[in-house]
Amino acid sequence: QGDVARDACPHVASSSEGPLLGQMVSFSISSDFSPAQALAGGAVLGATVVFKTGMLGAVLGVSCATRRFISARPSPRSLSFPFGILISGILMSISYGGFEPMMPLRDGGTELLARLLFGSLLVGFGTSLGDGCTSGHGLTGLARLSPRSWVAVPLFMAFGFASGTFCSSGGAFSPKQPAEEDEDPSVGSAIAASGLLLVLLLFPLALALLVPSIRGRLGQAPASVEPVVDVISGMGFGCGLVISGMARPSKVAGFLDVASGAWDPSLAFVMGSALLFTFPFFQYLERTHVDVAMLGKPVALPEKTKPVDYKLITGSIIFGVGWGVCGGCPGPIWVMLAGNPSAEVVCLWFGFVGGTGLTVLLKHFFHVPEDSERTPVVPLGPSEGAQVVPVAPAPAVGAEQAADDGAQ
Repeated sequence: QGDVARDACPHVASSSEGPLLGQMVSFSISSDFSPAQALAGGAVLGATVVFKTGMLGAVLGVSCATRRFISARPSPRSLSFPFGILISGILMSISYGGFEPMMPLRDGGTELLARLLFGSLLVGFGTSLGDGCTSGHGLTGLARLSPRSWVAVPLFMAFGFASGTFCSSGGAFSPKQPAEEDEDPSVGSAIAASGLLLVLLLFPLALALLVPSIRGRLGQAPASVEPVVDVISGMGFGCGLVISGMARPSKVAGFLDVASGAWDPSLAFVMGSALLFTFPFFQYLERTHVDVAMLGKPVALPEKTKPVDYKLITGSIIFGVGWGVCGGCPGPIWVMLAGNPSAEVVCLWFGFVGGTGLTVLLKHFFHVPEDSERTPVVPLGPSEGAQVVPVAPAPAVGAEQAADDGAQ
């Protein structure tokens, strides 16, 4: 069985194994594990979350942005964040790389397409039902110590591990062939790109922290500025995904399949690095009661008192199962669509969007209100010396924006 595992995953790093372990399943860290790139890309992801909330007072979530994208009343605001991710995919594909061709499964491309379509349909349905994915629940909700997110993340992680291992995802999505490995971005390139993005994203926020009087000084920014910030946020988030390696399904599948014989812990490094930015930032916001964002918008975050309900639990489980099957979650699916267009990626995207739309239709059919309609969004409270900006029970767009994935 150890030989079978090595044949299915030719990227297994050599390691010594005892006689009993060798007779069962070989286990080692994958030679495809890239800690430096994972840490660098995760830092960019965390900085992007901080950038958007610091600028607009709203949280970042990819699955909620996708729901707005397919809504009946699209607007510049609903299209801007996905548009930014698509731009980043194109730019990174041209200037950086970081994508990989999807290798057919043993029975050919038809099996791969069916697997991608089924898995991504579950991803879209689950993230929409559970109001979050790895970006909202993982990077924002955990950082805010949201009880809902601390239930959702272990759930979809556990079922992602179970699904990925049961479906042998680590062997299904093979990494790049040896002839193509020289084209992978180097550690130096990843660090340089991350450093530049971190400076661009965090400089205005650092300036506002050092000079508190700057916050809201220009008054409330015009509505036309919000889509621009969303585009920049989408570009930063997409670049972070590519640098970290999360735009490569083989790395995600290699993390979720713990029995492949070649475990790749890169995803854990990505989330850990991102949380080093988002955790102190959101704790600072909530403990100091900052109420005005950089552009004069009220810092309005969803209440954390919402109960853990059946939608959150069921959605998180469905998302985890689909994630393990197809090796993709909302953010990477968007960036791969532009940076690595192929029949497989298009199938992955249509399945994800279709699953999201199916959830929206079912909620409408059964008259289930969106969380933003049911729970009013309130400001954190006034900071010392700051102008108090009263927030009513929020118009639909504002509440929906603040109630992005997992921030509850």
